[in-house]
Amino acid sequence: MNALFSLATLIVIYLISIKLFGKTVFALIPVYMLSLEKLFLSESCSSMLDIYSMFFISLSVLIFLYAIKKPKLFPILSIIVGLGIACKWESGLIIFAFIAFFLLEKDWRKLSYFIASLPLAFLVYTGSYITYFLSGHNFFLIFLYCNYLFINFIQAFPIKKAP
Repeated sequence: MNALFSLATLIVIYLISIKLFGKTVFALIPVYMLSLEKLFLSESCSSMLDIYSMFFISLSVLIFLYAIKKPKLFPILSIIVGLGIACKWESGLIIFAFIAFFLLEKDWRKLSYFIASLPLAFLVYTGSYITYFLSGHNFFLIFLYCNYLFINFIQAFPIKKAP
């Protein structure tokens, strides 16, 4: 499955390149560089969640490039971001990049559309736990407490600085 998501990530990167550079030879350079990158190759062969996260981040950037022109795509963008967050929480950091873009462009209308569509991302994230909820677990007590424990677990490992 990781190989399929790796291939899909390369296709999405190519589509982003076409959107940015046009249909030129330069659009193939990012795909070529990524396909030769050792970490990408090792992640595509292993059973890790990083490739799924990378796919959804790349897809959200592609949809964001189209949503700048068509704000009706913001709900789709939020759904894709929610799927990325369901894979790895770090995928949610792309939200801050999108908000920063609108703040720098001073496009308040599109920023408000984007922020208004963000609850869809939360619904998709919590929807990924539907089997957990259907097995009798309480949302407010167990689910939120488990996410709280997960955040504390991540914070228990300090970032080591290079010597």
